[in-house]
Amino acid sequence: MKPNQGLKEQLKREDPIELPMDDMFFDKLHDKIMADVAQTEIKPAASRWAKPLAYLERKAHYYKPSNNVRTLQIVKAGVVGVSLTLGLGLATMSLKLFNMSSQNQIASNRQIIIEQALENPQDWVEMAASVQNDSDFYADVVNERLSSSHGTDLQL
Repeated sequence: MKPNQGLKEQLKREDPIELPMDDMFFDKLHDKIMADVAQTEIKPAASRWAKPLAYLERKAHYYKPSNNVRTLQIVKAGVVGVSLTLGLGLATMSLKLFNMSSQNQIASNRQIIIEQALENPQDWVEMAASVQNDSDFYADVVNERLSSSHGTDLQL
């Protein structure tokens, strides 16, 4: 049998207390409470060290990191900075390499077109004239090269 089991059975056997619900009862109860409050003396505050540990007031302690923590923060910031610098440097270098390779491809394409146009200018002029539009760059390049090599201006 549990220790609280007997207490529970005893409370169940007892009759519930019925409090009177009239105003006079509550007025008397209020007067008794206020009389006890008026008779209570307020004692001077004891030393804060006399209080139990659970009720001691705590002072605010500001966080002041030690030198080890600051050093760790500086090292972390340095690692992040170096990582970002390397990442941006690699990205920039890869873009430069891409631009160089695309420029080399464009230059080789120009050279191939110019060689074909110099070998057979009439076919090139007819082909370029049939597909030329306002933004055709290669036709302008061929036109400049042909005009400078032959001394005449071929209008495409």
